[in-house]
Amino acid sequence: MLDTIIVGVDGRPGGDDALALARRLSQLDDGTLAVTCATITADGPGLRTAEADINAARHGLTRARAHAGDAANISFAETSGPTPAAALMAFASDQGADIIVVGASHRSPVGRVLGGSVLTELLRGGVPVAVAPRGFAHRPVRPWEHVAVAVDDSDASDAAVRFAAALAEVVEEPPGEVDLVAVDPRPPLERRGDGAPVLEAGVHAARYDALVARAAAQLPPTMRVRDTRAFGLPEQALADISAKRDVLICGAHGRGTLGRFLFGSVSETVAAQASCPLIVVPLAADRAPS
Repeated sequence: MLDTIIVGVDGRPGGDDALALARRLSQLDDGTLAVTCATITADGPGLRTAEADINAARHGLTRARAHAGDAANISFAETSGPTPAAALMAFASDQGADIIVVGASHRSPVGRVLGGSVLTELLRGGVPVAVAPRGFAHRPVRPWEHVAVAVDDSDASDAAVRFAAALAEVVEEPPGEVDLVAVDPRPPLERRGDGAPVLEAGVHAARYDALVARAAAQLPPTMRVRDTRAFGLPEQALADISAKRDVLICGAHGRGTLGRFLFGSVSETVAAQASCPLIVVPLAADRAPS
């Protein structure tokens, strides 16, 4: 499923978190890691990448090697491109990547590769992107027993559910539960602020039940499934839920109620605020990992 894992590092703690998450993912299915630090090529013919960026990239790889220890399934390489995301995507394409892993957004000269807007650019490459939360490198390794998947009525949501199902097949032990999360922007009330009844509440509830049932049907029958209906802004609702989950999986570039939010600034906000690893699955990556 995740045979080739690309890791973006930059010599800072976010890169350490990305490497730790990538190693955790590789343990699920004996995957190999390709660690890279991207530099930005100078504009114009004949111009070279700034020496400071090259030195920073080499420092990032040196730090990653130190954290990797004597692991045999990891390789290291420098890469460059017009933007950090372009460099990572080109490297991922060359390596036949199944997923790209980066750290949560933070500031650094080369670390722009781990920044918020770069996540959106990476998703356009059609490869799932995993974002390690801050401090993940210092967390103890434990089974992923609580997996949450954001669902709605979009094709992107279906892709995320199928990815979650494939992921569940390769964990050391089946997850204790998979939580199908639907975010409803309406308040959890059947009356509006002025006291008038919300006549469409029953329609919304029926639609919610239908989309959860559709998502559950795509999961392995041996998995325990629960559903959570969250209310409010998608980014805040998903960030809150991530505090009690081991991994959160979302679709991107969808047209559903939730899917249209996850592509762009909201996915960046969730990535920055999530307490657990976030895996964002673009629709183009829906190739039923095997």
